[in-house]
Amino acid sequence: MTSGSAQNVAAGELLAFGNRPGRPRRMMPAWIALALAVAALAAPLPLGPAHGTGAEFVAGLLSPAHAQARDAASVARRSSHATTIALDERTERIWSVNSDSDTVAAIDARKLVKLFEAPVGDNPRTLAPGPDGTVWVVNQDDATISIVEGSDGRLRRRVVLPYASRPYGIAFSPAGDAAYVTLQAVGRLLKLNALSGAVEDAADVGPTPRGIAVTADGTRILVTRYISPADRGEVVEVSAASFEVVRRIDLAADPGPDSPVSGRGVPNHLAAIVIAPDGRRAWVPSKKDNTGRGLHLSGERLGFETTTRTIVSEIDLVQNRETFEARRDLDNRAMAAAVAFDPGGKHAFVALQGSNAVDVLDAASGNAVASIPGTGLAPQGLLVDSRGRLFVQNFLSRDITVYDLSELGQGRAPGPIRRIATAARKPLPPEVLLGKQIFYNAADPRMGRDGYVSCAGCHIEGGSDGRVWDYSGRGAHGGGLRNTIALQGRAGMGHGPIHWRADMDEIQDFEILLRQTLQGRGFVSDEAFHDKGADWVFGSPNAGLSRELDALAAYMATFTKVDPSPYRRPGGLMTTDALAGEAIFHGSSTGCATCHVSPRFTDSSLGRPDDATASAGRATFGGVAGLRFRMHDVGTLTEAAGDFRPNTLRALDTPTVKGVWATPPYLHDGSAATLMDVVTTRNGADGHGRTSHLTKEERQQLVAYLRQLDDEAVETSASVSLVADEPRQSSSASSTRSTSQRWAVRAGPYGGIRIISVTLEGCAVHPPATPRLVTVHADSNGDGQFDPADTLLAQSPLGADSGTLVLPLHPPAIVPAAATITLAAAVSTEPGDEAALPPPAAAGSAYTIRLVDLKAEGLTSASPTALTAMPASTATDASDAPCQRMPPSAVEERSRE
Repeated sequence: MTSGSAQNVAAGELLAFGNRPGRPRRMMPAWIALALAVAALAAPLPLGPAHGTGAEFVAGLLSPAHAQARDAASVARRSSHATTIALDERTERIWSVNSDSDTVAAIDARKLVKLFEAPVGDNPRTLAPGPDGTVWVVNQDDATISIVEGSDGRLRRRVVLPYASRPYGIAFSPAGDAAYVTLQAVGRLLKLNALSGAVEDAADVGPTPRGIAVTADGTRILVTRYISPADRGEVVEVSAASFEVVRRIDLAADPGPDSPVSGRGVPNHLAAIVIAPDGRRAWVPSKKDNTGRGLHLSGERLGFETTTRTIVSEIDLVQNRETFEARRDLDNRAMAAAVAFDPGGKHAFVALQGSNAVDVLDAASGNAVASIPGTGLAPQGLLVDSRGRLFVQNFLSRDITVYDLSELGQGRAPGPIRRIATAARKPLPPEVLLGKQIFYNAADPRMGRDGYVSCAGCHIEGGSDGRVWDYSGRGAHGGGLRNTIALQGRAGMGHGPIHWRADMDEIQDFEILLRQTLQGRGFVSDEAFHDKGADWVFGSPNAGLSRELDALAAYMATFTKVDPSPYRRPGGLMTTDALAGEAIFHGSSTGCATCHVSPRFTDSSLGRPDDATASAGRATFGGVAGLRFRMHDVGTLTEAAGDFRPNTLRALDTPTVKGVWATPPYLHDGSAATLMDVVTTRNGADGHGRTSHLTKEERQQLVAYLRQLDDEAVETSASVSLVADEPRQSSSASSTRSTSQRWAVRAGPYGGIRIISVTLEGCAVHPPATPRLVTVHADSNGDGQFDPADTLLAQSPLGADSGTLVLPLHPPAIVPAAATITLAAAVSTEPGDEAALPPPAAAGSAYTIRLVDLKAEGLTSASPTALTAMPASTATDASDAPCQRMPPSAVEERSRE
């Protein structure tokens, strides 16, 4: 938080920074513990396992077998996990998140009707009923927890979590005395007091923690790593007592073989983890990425069924390892997002976000029992209650579908008994919502064959899967190794052509990839597609040929911002090191900003040769006449860049560096594991910016800046003061006179600036005057005169009459945050013309100059800089007839970004 902001926290809002490690921990009051015990005794009994006939499902209450199942159900009820849908058994209310609407819905579990919606924070992801009748909702985008009343949804308290930490999962301890929350952006697990919400402890668990499960005895906390390392999936175990990581459980890469019903790959996108009712196993739904396949890597092309597959992994909680032979590979499925068990642990239900379905598995054997198609669009959450009903929370159809599980015992797939709309407000325009639904929908045969892949398979939530794929043999340029690009911040086509090789100029061009690589039917008619033939890409526009593709383009255009960087200070200010790195990045000594031009931090565009900027430096793409993009060879290209053939691809499109804190690995082939590698080991020839001359500290500052580049505003300001020892005048042998004026320009403390232009007013005090030359330079040695050590920024002739000159600075003058530079303007005889000029008309002749305006912009934001001070007078001559000043309106304060 910025200075003073803590005083502005509204009543009922709590900053989650109290009770840090090392301070005494708050104990649960005895009366609350007693109340929890009574509530537990009063909780409704489960009805038993969903097996046998419908009659046996209920009659099991009287059998010895049911007694064992009831005990198992009791264990399952006491274990907990992060989820998008949860039941508060005391009130018999079901709660569900509405991420796009920023609300939660309360459902009457008996009548199956929506009671109300309650507003919460920005992008609610998971929730959990609290021990005191409240419901805790984790809001990812504003890093808060909304604690709402279970009775009516009123906000009781708002817990503010660390800045830009992007919290995701929440689960309470079985005793109800602590809440555990994952912070996906900072790699931490928090322990919060279950009554106040204050942070009591924190554990560093590693990058991208997301799912949480807590064992029934409350001693073990399991956390999934959402984006996996390149060679394995990972689940981290934290001791609830010491709150330290005690082990990391690997989910092994699958060695294959690749076949129509199985495949190689590394578990990735580990969204959730759920403990089985027996307490001995945990299931982890995910996808499996076959990054070991490709023409170069294995001699086989990636295909629609061998790129990414859906799996469920099983962890043995006794042996503390994955039971690899129990892993389930779900064929013709996409994006497993959630798991739930029936109370007896006989059946497991797997929500398939990309397939709009739920698969039912035998929990012991892993064999498929049934499939429930058409649950709703993008199911993300599951709940099985004690009445034998399955509730499916559907993210993109904004509803909950309810199923009667007794039909499983009759050999039939469960049928829906109710569909409950959960969101009244429609926050997205219809076209954008349709595009989002298409983006996630792998079940649509137009997207791909057999339902394996959709856009979200690699770019879920507009991000990156962190994988490097071998796309050899794909396209006219060849593919080669390609690091998945995040879509966030690119606004669809807002950053120019698509992909590292700039091989598409419309989102609608993806039709060719859907048809040829994923073997989908496509969204345009066969006639329209085949009529364009080879001109589908870079030919006449494809917009308007398909309502669905146009909607997809509209949705992708909504990715206008990257996530805020957690490396910044609380409140969003850049650190001191980052501000030093800002000056290095934008300075001429490195040249980083030559290609990564603010505010987009890319020079990529959809320019054509007739554009004003279409000139040298652009590489013709694929030999297509009349089409050019700005591309670069920065020294990172190898044969692996284009089908592993020499000279297949000679340049790359410039990606933005905004948001790179969240998208390792780096470069087109993922060959840089860290940002430091980008500026050191992978930049040996200084082709990717000149960094070899930087000191170790300067490199660290440059990396600090890169880590903090996002779309949050960087406030800039500047003040200008007259250097006190002016004016300066000198005479040459030809009796011409040179006059200079110096100003100190100081940037504000929060961001560096780029001075774009200065406006000078000049006149001869005693006319007639001789023509003069005005120069502006950065005065490096303080002498007020231009010399070889100084940087010439601008020059222009000055006529005999008074006049105002607007002088653009080339190059712009860079002023680092909280630093000062001196600008000097000099009026002198034009070089080479001294002999031709008449002498001054009078002995007192002088030329005066006055600074009346200065335009600057932020280095990072490229928005106008506010001028907080200007010199009251900058006249260089004490004459009785000075130049008339510009009106005050010419020097206006610019609003910050």
